[in-house]
Amino acid sequence: MAKTKTKQKKVTKISNEHLSSLQNLITTSNKVNMSIGNLEAQKFGLLRQLEGIDTQLIQLQSTFQEEYGTNNIRIQDGTILGDEQVN
Repeated sequence: MAKTKTKQKKVTKISNEHLSSLQNLITTSNKVNMSIGNLEAQKFGLLRQLEGIDTQLIQLQSTFQEEYGTNNIRIQDGTILGDEQVN
């Protein structure tokens, strides 16, 4: 018996269903990447803000040291703590 070769039609374009799925996935991926970028930018801004707060705290502790001889202060009520009271 001779085998008959069937010539397959060469596909040059994906189906509309596959194209739609591909486009949706790429769009969603882009949105997620954009959100991650926005979060990283927010994180960077917050880290810079925290750095400024830390600098101010160090300066304030230096002021306490100069004015009160210590920077061991109870945050709740402003009581100056002696060395024996510091945990």
